[in-house]
Amino acid sequence: MWLISFHGGEEGTNNIHAYHDTGKPHDHPALLPTGHADPDLRELRAFRIVGTRLYVVRAYNKESAVLRYARTPEGRYVFDRVFASTHTAPAPVHPYDIAVDGHGHLYVSSQDTNVVTGFDASGATLPIAARRAPASPPARSSRRPSGRCPARPTGPRTSRARRASA
Repeated sequence: MWLISFHGGEEGTNNIHAYHDTGKPHDHPALLPTGHADPDLRELRAFRIVGTRLYVVRAYNKESAVLRYARTPEGRYVFDRVFASTHTAPAPVHPYDIAVDGHGHLYVSSQDTNVVTGFDASGATLPIAARRAPASPPARSSRRPSGRCPARPTGPRTSRARRASA
């Protein structure tokens, strides 16, 4: 099964959809609930599944947040809580991606602040939160900067599709 996030603006598809390995959508492809009590899903970016929890990065204006969902015994996801937001940690403004380390800590990169904020399993920030990426070394020539941006990954682009365990 493949999970793909869509962030289509106000009128677009804003959800994570499930697809079979053949590329065919599941019978109910929208993974996240969108009822009255559920959070707005505009501008979804990345997501990670950690055990029975699904963490989703929402990068909508001043409503930037990491949303946490819990998996039901039937395999659906229900909204659990806002795991982190600009109201609980100042750094994740317009978050872009999320990573998890071997200790269960989550790291959220922010597109507008060039900061990676670490969170423990409860959502509290880690001591390394809000450290800026080091500046680029000075250019060797005064007429042309190096053009290297340390806040951006140098490897392949991060995919918004994740293969889920069966």
